[in-house]
Amino acid sequence: MQLPRLLIALLPLFPCAATAVPLDHVDPFLGTLGEGNTYPGVTVPFGFIQVSPDTGKGSGASGYKFNKNIDGFSQQHISGMAGPALGQLSLFPLTGELVKPADISSTGKSAESATPGYYTVTLAPWDVKVELTATRHVAFHRYTFPAHDQ
Repeated sequence: MQLPRLLIALLPLFPCAATAVPLDHVDPFLGTLGEGNTYPGVTVPFGFIQVSPDTGKGSGASGYKFNKNIDGFSQQHISGMAGPALGQLSLFPLTGELVKPADISSTGKSAESATPGYYTVTLAPWDVKVELTATRHVAFHRYTFPAHDQ
């Protein structure tokens, strides 16, 4: 008689073991296309840094549009507000020679992904992997260059 009662008492514990983490359902790219004026980059709650890619002029108030090419990475982005228009220093890692400044604006992106607290993209044609993360006061950039002599 005690065994069925014990099983019934333990039954509610089984669904708790397989619950999903709410962060698994977050999509940082929501609102980056159209008039959402958001960015997929990294920030923490009440953080001073919002590190994210820049996609140049015509990219809306946040400085990023999903369907445009990346032309740099800067430290300040505010969803729904002007970011790059306020004088941002934008970093752009590449290999080899940059023939003309217009080459940057034609940069493609592949394997772009973001999760809360982390952003990564591989810049074509240079095959440079960019990883971004942040703390409350500091942004971290990691650039992984291909293993050639350029």
